[in-house]
Amino acid sequence: MSVTLKKRYYDNKVRALHDADPHSWWKRTKQFLSTPDSDPLSHVSIDSSQSVAEAINDYFVGISQDFPPVDSKLWELLKSDTANSEFILEPYKVAIRLAKLNIYKAPGPDGLPTWLLRDCAPFISEPLAAIFNSSLRQGHFPIPAIWKSAEVIPVPKTNPRRRINSDLRHISLLPFLAEVYI
Repeated sequence: MSVTLKKRYYDNKVRALHDADPHSWWKRTKQFLSTPDSDPLSHVSIDSSQSVAEAINDYFVGISQDFPPVDSKLWELLKSDTANSEFILEPYKVAIRLAKLNIYKAPGPDGLPTWLLRDCAPFISEPLAAIFNSSLRQGHFPIPAIWKSAEVIPVPKTNPRRRINSDLRHISLLPFLAEVYI
C-alpha cells in the first residue's frame, strides 16, 4: 500500500514538472535528488584501484569511444566554395541566439554567465560571427580549448547508488559560446 502511495506521489510531482519553466523544473529536480547521506556515493561499487571520480569519468568517456570518425570527404565538401555560401552566419543571427540565452542556466567550464553574454550581444555578435564563419570555412571547431570542454555532473537515477554504469546519468555543462555556435 505505501509503495503505491509513494509512486503516485512522485508521479504527480513529475507530471507537474512537465508544465513548469526550466528554472522551477531544476529547482524541484534538485529537491527530489537531495539525499540525507553525507557521502551520496558511498554505496557505489568500483574497482579498488580507482577513486569514485576516476571511475565515473572513465564510464562517461567510454560512452563515445565506439563512435566512428567523421568522414574526411564531408570536410572537403564543406571546404568547397559552393558549400561555404550556405553556411555563412550573419552577426544579427548570432545576436539573436545570444539574446535568447537562459540566464538561469549554470555557467560551463568557461565561467561566463549567460546574463553577460545576453547583455553584451550587440557588441560581441560581429566578432563571434567572424570566428564562427572562419571555423566553418576551415572545417574546425573554434580554437579556444575551453570551448571544447564540458563539466560533467553525475546525477543519480536511483537511491542508493550501487553501480556507476546503471545508476548514474550525466548532465554536461557546455560553454555557452560553444552552444551558440552549435
